[in-house]
Amino acid sequence: MNLPRIESLTFQISSDPHTRYEHPEQMAFANALGQFQTGDGMLVWWPDEDFFDIEEAKRAVASFLSDWEVHAAIQGMPEALRFRFDHTEFEPLISRGPGETVVLAAAAAFAVSAVASAIVIRKRYPAPPLDFHATTEVETAFRRWRAYLEGREPLLSMAYFVFTVLVPENGRSRQEASALFAIEETVLRTLSGLSSVRSGLDARKFTASNPVPLSDHERAWLEDAVRRLIYRLGEHAGGAALTLIQMDDLPQPPPVVGPKK
Repeated sequence: MNLPRIESLTFQISSDPHTRYEHPEQMAFANALGQFQTGDGMLVWWPDEDFFDIEEAKRAVASFLSDWEVHAAIQGMPEALRFRFDHTEFEPLISRGPGETVVLAAAAAFAVSAVASAIVIRKRYPAPPLDFHATTEVETAFRRWRAYLEGREPLLSMAYFVFTVLVPENGRSRQEASALFAIEETVLRTLSGLSSVRSGLDARKFTASNPVPLSDHERAWLEDAVRRLIYRLGEHAGGAALTLIQMDDLPQPPPVVGPKK
């Protein structure tokens, strides 16, 4: 007997407890994977490729869904979008009657508990990425950035880690990274300098003489720069047309630090 072809996969759309979608606008779009549509808190995917195994189909779309989640978060909407597999619809290769399909339920439904705090009401879901890809490097930098936002990692160690993703030790030079990712070299030098020479509770390393803690402006500069540079990693991986990130694009006036790697 022939195996039934997968007609569609459906995913539940959720968010963190601080975000709620109220009657969001329906979204329909297509990409290289197939057709997508949102509605009633669900995302439905109709694949262009023939799949006969649920796990294989889930793996095929997993990277895109991860890209979408990370893309939304880095644009300033942390945990505003999460996808969880709900069910699959099969289209039998041997007809069983007009329009008949087989539905296989999978992961159990889950609930997002309410908390007593401010809630952001959204009327539309974050747009899907067109030219952004969350590679292993992007995912790793993103997790470190999230750890900082959640108070689980100091700013300076996180910022320096992101610098080493762009300019890895024994890898590309700062000049090469500047050209590859379209980032003004001064931005990279300032990122490296601030995350290396400032001290205090955020410090990446101990400084015995003349410790200089981060100022509020330097903290704001680093936070914005790191977010933009993680996003740039994803843009580069996704083949986007890159516009140069310059010091003028970041909080002004720029921090002043000595020359660093």
